[in-house]
Amino acid sequence: GSGFLVSRTPGTMAGGSLCEAIHKNDTLLFCIGSAIGKGVEAATAAAMTWAQFRTAAVFESSPERIVGAINEAIANGKNMPVRLFVGALDQKTGVLQYCNAGHCPPLLSDEELTLLPVNDSEPAGTKSGYVYTSQQTTLTHGKLLFFYTDGVAQASGSDGKAISDKRVRGMALQAYKVDARPEPFFKNIQKAITDFTAGIAQTDDLTLMVITR
Repeated sequence: GSGFLVSRTPGTMAGGSLCEAIHKNDTLLFCIGSAIGKGVEAATAAAMTWAQFRTAAVFESSPERIVGAINEAIANGKNMPVRLFVGALDQKTGVLQYCNAGHCPPLLSDEELTLLPVNDSEPAGTKSGYVYTSQQTTLTHGKLLFFYTDGVAQASGSDGKAISDKRVRGMALQAYKVDARPEPFFKNIQKAITDFTAGIAQTDDLTLMVITR
């Protein structure tokens, strides 16, 4: 089987992030994303994206087609674009097909934590007709993928400074060194982020996700 661990801390403004995982035969289809912007419009774009993902996942298993369908549904000039990552993990072979639409790349554990290579593409909903492509990697048993939304990188600590992608990755490397197993890793990275934000209310949702095989 495969694991799907997720943690969401809602922000003080209407939430613009989403994540979902759907088991479909031997495939785990999953997505994580956040609207570019804040407030009610961001929440609306995220909710539409989530609904479109659930609908597309019924008919499709290919990430680029799912992202393409979401893009067409929200790219009408009325919605905020959404940074989105969609993956399809074959739980028998460990083959992961994925499509990244402007989302920050996840960290993949192998011997160490490294950034998963992602194509440079536009966030979903940027423009109708945009062509997305899929990439592929293999997730061996016990390995993990760690995702976080931009609300995490932008969260501020007691000194008023944002965590930043660099620091989130540093925290993840540290958590991975302490315990590379998915669940302890997830608990440790959550704790590191909670400690950094020191109980300060954040405007944006903080969404973390770990996918394992």
